[in-house]
Amino acid sequence: MEIEEASQISVDILTMVQNNVVDKVHIQLNDQFNRRVRAHVYSIHDNINWVSQRPSENKWPCLPDGQLIVIVRSYASTEKWNQFCYSTDLNINWCESSIDTQYADMSKVGDRRYASNGYGWQRNTYSIF
Repeated sequence: MEIEEASQISVDILTMVQNNVVDKVHIQLNDQFNRRVRAHVYSIHDNINWVSQRPSENKWPCLPDGQLIVIVRSYASTEKWNQFCYSTDLNINWCESSIDTQYADMSKVGDRRYASNGYGWQRNTYSIF
């Protein structure tokens, strides 16, 4: 993934969070055979009074021909989601997906909590290693 694309995705996700239309963000790393190798799942919370934890589990394996996939889960109704997408200038054309986000085939290897200004992100990390 190029830096510009990652930047556009992060700006869109921030816009979604600020408009209360997303509650989870999944980042999956797939190998050249499209098998999941690692995943971070960020759950978004508001009115949080957490103390942020130090970052860890941030090293991702270097995979030839690997691919990062970003999935957002919306708790908004289809009507609210569509209205948001049509009325908001997003950088990426987001679409529905049937990608598995259960991670039953992976082990949970850690979690972290981050908070700022009443918002919190809880990150769970899953891996096949």
